[in-house]
Amino acid sequence: MNLFSIKRKIQDGSLKEMWMEAKWIYGYIKRYKMQVIFYIFLFSVSTMFGLLNAVASKFLIDSLANRQLKVIITIAIIYISFGLFEILT
Repeated sequence: MNLFSIKRKIQDGSLKEMWMEAKWIYGYIKRYKMQVIFYIFLFSVSTMFGLLNAVASKFLIDSLANRQLKVIITIAIIYISFGLFEILT
């Protein structure tokens, strides 16, 4: 996006219209602030567990290659707990 297109959007009122819509959305969301915060928290935690699941997969592959039974059991427990958490969210 270059400077000319920004200037054009200011002149044709698009920027002002977006600002008005953003204020309307904020006013509407204000009533449901706690629910929005709760769902953002759940989404963040779910994303974090998804990323940790990828790390657990790497450790599982490494432990299978090195035949480390304790690590395999630990990672299996982590996978089960991640799976249960994903079901609950």
